Amino acid sequence: MNERFFELPKEKQDRMINGALEVFGSKGYRYASTDEMVRACGVSKGLWFHYFDNKKGLYSYVCTYAVRFALLEYSIRIDGFETDYFSLRRRIEEIKMSMTDKYPYLPLFIVSFLEEDSEDVVADTENLRQEYRNKYRSFFHSLSSSGFDTPGDMKDCDELLDNAFDNILKNKYKSPVFSSEEYLKEVDKYLKLVSKLNR
Repeated sequence: MNERFFELPKEKQDRMINGALEVFGSKGYRYASTDEMVRACGVSKGLWFHYFDNKKGLYSYVCTYAVRFALLEYSIRIDGFETDYFSLRRRIEEIKMSMTDKYPYLPLFIVSFLEEDSEDVVADTENLRQEYRNKYRSFFHSLSSSGFDTPGDMKDCDELLDNAFDNILKNKYKSPVFSSEEYLKEVDKYLKLVSKLNR
């Protein structure tokens, strides 16, 4: 990566980052094309390759940027005093949706990044994936297994909700217009249902 990227106006940096988040998030690494990114953000292909040597270099940068941004947002906005598992899950989803104000495709990109299986980038980004997962799980450490019979039950609930929320998110992004409010309504339905089953 060319360090002069950081000399660009922040608005232009963000346009390029948003274009990459949109295409990598929607298509995954293997099927993402820089031509689509150029169309998504309105900069020339030559400019992309002036700052990023190739698609892999761009993907590596965007992964690091997205993960750092998301983890910082969670860390700042989760107060650490939450004791109810379902309230914390709801809070995390709210924070996730607030990120779309600046980076509309960031939540979709994070899901895609965590599921990425392309051999070209999996090994290079594994540590970053592990960092994200570990930090995400750390937000729940203070809860112990409150409200659950065993810590294993809370882990199973996590997996169930993660899969449900990821699928809802992907489907909402396929809509002509993505709506944070509609996403959170679906999240609330699942949280209400699963919390009832856990009583």
